[in-house]
Amino acid sequence: MALLPDDPRARTLDAAIEGTGPLTATLRAVGVRFVLDDADGPRFQVAARLPGSVMIVNLPSLTVYQLPG
Repeated sequence: MALLPDDPRARTLDAAIEGTGPLTATLRAVGVRFVLDDADGPRFQVAARLPGSVMIVNLPSLTVYQLPG
């Protein structure tokens, strides 16, 4: 299930998120500080797309990454 973003400006990130490249710089440029990876979400390598991030929560159903900066 996909949730609508709280902030309509988040839609400007759709292309980057649906792509395959690194996300850290793009997300930080718009003020994102944390990324949540839901185990029920799409299966792709989130950590590999967040260079420089730090995993701060690692549970079976949820992983949270803090972005640098």
